[in-house]
Amino acid sequence: MSSNISISLANRAPKKPIKKLPAKIEVPKDATVEDAKKVVARQSGISDFNRIGLYDAAGSLLKDRKALIRDLNTTSLQVKNLGAFVLRCHAACPDLYFLY
Repeated sequence: MSSNISISLANRAPKKPIKKLPAKIEVPKDATVEDAKKVVARQSGISDFNRIGLYDAAGSLLKDRKALIRDLNTTSLQVKNLGAFVLRCHAACPDLYFLY
């Protein structure tokens, strides 16, 4: 039986916050970082989940999109809208995922 994991969210960039960012999200126990990004994007009204950057409590970017949320051992994440730069890089080379 699979249960859900509750994760609290906070804006990473206080000067440019995501206005519709929910306080909490629920993801399945077997959800990946990419799945969590999709949930955050959908609930925040952002059209492309690749624009979402998730950070752990220490401020490190979660780069491995296939990592399981349950293995991160965290109940809170910071969220940042990475903007159009990520979209251009991802569209040009979808196999490579660079964040600057």
